[in-house]
Amino acid sequence: MSCKSCRRKQNACKSKLHQDWSKVYGLKKDLSLKELQHDLEKREIKLGENIVYVYVVATTEIKNNQIFQTGTGPNIEGGLITLTNCKHKMRCEMRDDIKNGIYLNGDLWTICEDNVWIAGLTTRNRSTNPYGKHFLFYLMKVGEYHDSFIDLWRYLQNNYPNALSVKRTVDYDPKSNPLGDVYEPRREWCCNDPFDPNSYHPPHDRHPHHWCTTYQSQPNCHTSCNVSCECWKRDIAYNKCGDPPYLLTGDKDLSYVWQIPKIQLDLNCLIQLISQNKAVNRGFVKSQKIIRNYVILKLSNFSDCLIKSYN
Repeated sequence: MSCKSCRRKQNACKSKLHQDWSKVYGLKKDLSLKELQHDLEKREIKLGENIVYVYVVATTEIKNNQIFQTGTGPNIEGGLITLTNCKHKMRCEMRDDIKNGIYLNGDLWTICEDNVWIAGLTTRNRSTNPYGKHFLFYLMKVGEYHDSFIDLWRYLQNNYPNALSVKRTVDYDPKSNPLGDVYEPRREWCCNDPFDPNSYHPPHDRHPHHWCTTYQSQPNCHTSCNVSCECWKRDIAYNKCGDPPYLLTGDKDLSYVWQIPKIQLDLNCLIQLISQNKAVNRGFVKSQKIIRNYVILKLSNFSDCLIKSYN
C-alpha cells in the first residue's frame, strides 16, 4: 500500500472515530461558568491552595458546536476520566513536583497529591475548530495516582469494573475500545514486569498508537501513513525520566466535561499571569501562541482567566 493511499485510509478512519458521548455518564457535563464556580464553592474547594496543570488536547475537534475527542487521552468514557497515554512528560514531571515542590519567583509552592487538578483545553487550530478559541474541554481533580498499567487495571477492576469494561483496549476483542486508554495485562500479569510491554496485550488494531511513524514527529498518530510501529509500547515503558509517569484517574465528584463549548480561556489573562511570575510556563506559551506543553498555576488564577463563551 502506498504512503499516499494509506494516509487517506487513516484520515478517513479519524473522521469517523471519536469518544462516545453516550458513554460519558455520571460526570458533570456542560456546566456554565457560573455553575462551575458555584459547584466548587459548594464543595468548599480552596482555589488558592490547589494547583492546576493546563494543556491543550490536540485531538479535540469542534463540529456543529460540539466538542469531539478523536484521541485516546484523556479518556472521558465510562463515568471516570483517565489520563494514561498522553502528556507523558507532564505526568512524569508531576511526580517530581509533588516530591520537591515548585519554585516560582523565589517562592516554593508545596504540592500535595490531594490538591492537584488537570485542565484540558480544545485546540484553536482553525482546521478543527471554526471559532479559533481555546474552550474548556475537561477539568478534573486527580483522585488516584498509579505507577503502572497493572496497578491501574487492578484498581479499576476492584473499584470501577464498569469503567474498565468501557476503557479497555485489546487486539483480540473487536468489541473493545479503539480509543481506550487501559492496556490489559496478560493472564500471568501477577508475575510479570509491569513496565515491560510484553506483559500486556496490544491495543485494538484501530487504536491510534498503533498507527504512527514516531511519537516525536507524529504526536497525533492518526495522521501517519505507516502501517504499524507499535508506539503503544512507549506508553508502558516511557523512560525519559527517572521514574515512570503517573497514570491518573479523576475524582468522580470533581470531574467536569464539556460537549458544548461554553467556557473560554482568556489567553491574554494567562500570558499576563506568566509575565507576572504567577504561573510556571513549561513550554506552554511562546510569542503569544500556545504550543504543545503545559502551564501550572493556582486554581484560583485559572478560574479568573475563564470567561463565558457566546458562540
